[in-house]
Amino acid sequence: MSAKTIAVNLSMAPGASGQSEIDSYIRAKLSERGFRVVPANADYALNVQVNQVKESTASKVGGLFGKMTGANTGVGKVDIDLSIALIGMASGKGQVKNKFDGPLSAAVRMAVDQALDQALANVGR
Repeated sequence: MSAKTIAVNLSMAPGASGQSEIDSYIRAKLSERGFRVVPANADYALNVQVNQVKESTASKVGGLFGKMTGANTGVGKVDIDLSIALIGMASGKGQVKNKFDGPLSAAVRMAVDQALDQALANVGR
C-alpha cells in the first residue's frame, strides 16, 4: 500500500517569524508518520494557522544578555496560539493556545506536535 498524500498550507500571523522552520518541521513530522507531502491533489489537506508566537520579555532580555556574556539564558515563557485542520478522507482539528517553558524553537515544536496529534487522531493506517 502506498503512503497517503498530504498537502500542507501554512499561514502565519502578520509579523510572525520562522515560517520556513515551522513548515520544514511540520513536513518532517508528517513524513515520520508515513505521509508523502505533495504540493496539490492530495488525499488530505492540512491547513495550519499560526495566530501567535510570542516570547516573554524575560526570555528576550535573557537571550540578549546570554549573547553578550556567552551564557545560555534564553529560557522563558512562549505564548503560542495555533490551529490545524485536516480535510480529506478523514478529518480532524487541533488547537493549541498555551504558554510553554523553554526556548522559542522547542516551544513551537511542542505546540505543533500537540496540534498534529489532535488533528491526525482519526487517520487510520
